[in-house]
Amino acid sequence: MERITPRYVFEARVRIRVQRASQNLTMEGWARDISETGISAFVAQGLIIGELVTLEIPLAASHWHSIPAKVARCIGTQYGFQFTALSPGQRENIRFAVRDRPPIGDYDRSTDAKFPEHQRETETRPSTKEQETQRDFGTHFSDRARKLLKQGYTPKVAVELVLHEMEFEQGNNSSAMEKARADAEDFLRRVRQGLI
Repeated sequence: MERITPRYVFEARVRIRVQRASQNLTMEGWARDISETGISAFVAQGLIIGELVTLEIPLAASHWHSIPAKVARCIGTQYGFQFTALSPGQRENIRFAVRDRPPIGDYDRSTDAKFPEHQRETETRPSTKEQETQRDFGTHFSDRARKLLKQGYTPKVAVELVLHEMEFEQGNNSSAMEKARADAEDFLRRVRQGLI
């Protein structure tokens, strides 16, 4: 299906405000892409499709915009938000924010084209450390980060998102999070060496 407006790569922290019963909740998320009709973001906490929210998005340096939206879709922890009231000024700020960014379709295709090649290379010559940790948390971390790479995230953002998700899952388990942070550093090192 053809989109009305193109999506562009847009990676930034966002805040999601939602009112449930008498509670005002604020959640943090990480935007993946944006268009003049909506935004896609990773959110560790659960949202409900159709729920009305207010998004706070940094469209300009040190300036956040509050934009009413509704939750339009959910795939795991990735949500699609449809803007419900975008002012002409906010529309112009979105255009300005994405002026030098690639359209998401082109970005996805280039990432998908590179990823299978890197994946095959890594699978054909795993390191000794990778073989030793095949069944542990580290491999789990690497698998999750690779999935985000394939979806178009940069390695640094993918690692931040996986760490954020694991913090949410692990709660106060400090030893698990120490291991996850070590795995994150190892993952980024392997990316820099071209092994991933």
